[in-house]
Amino acid sequence: MAKGDPQTYDTSKGFGNPEQWRKAFKARMTDIEVERALNGRSAYEVLGISNTSSAEQIKSAFRRKALLYHPDKNAESASEFMAIQAAYQKLSV
Repeated sequence: MAKGDPQTYDTSKGFGNPEQWRKAFKARMTDIEVERALNGRSAYEVLGISNTSSAEQIKSAFRRKALLYHPDKNAESASEFMAIQAAYQKLSV
């Protein structure tokens, strides 16, 4: 692929097209899925912040934790990554 060419997605392995990726990325968890992912912990506890944190502090904590626990870096941390996503979704509403 030459520099500047648009990225293509390999659909032979079932990864889908760019529109499917956008829809999946924008999909939000339901309230039940959020509570299941948090597993009884508070959203603030998962992100490691106080309950008086500002929106900017919440976003910063989410990004920091997401980088640490991303499944691409550590395959065993997928459940913790889901909890981090759920906590951010719950607090960013």
